[in-house]
Amino acid sequence: MKKIIYLLPAILIGIFIAQIIISCEQKSKDTCEQDTICESKEVSACCTDTVCVWKYNGKEYKKDELAQLAIDLGCTSAKSTDQENDLAAIAKRLRALMDKVRCHTNSIE
Repeated sequence: MKKIIYLLPAILIGIFIAQIIISCEQKSKDTCEQDTICESKEVSACCTDTVCVWKYNGKEYKKDELAQLAIDLGCTSAKSTDQENDLAAIAKRLRALMDKVRCHTNSIE
């Protein structure tokens, strides 16, 4: 009986430490996916629990920089007569990529 009394605190401390380790590992969620937006131009979308960004050519773009990313990609062709629609289509694909990553990040939780 005395052995059980001495083992019980050790077991409880072990469970407490294991819980701390598990919770620390779960907080470091970082999900990224990559897609080709236009001819050989790869863009990555990455999300953590708090922030999502697009990554292209070594630079990170936040949500409010989506228009700049679409321009920086340079996917519109010189033959196109409606550059504004081309940029809108690129932005739509970038948003879809980000939504896909967000959905995957939420499913991990």
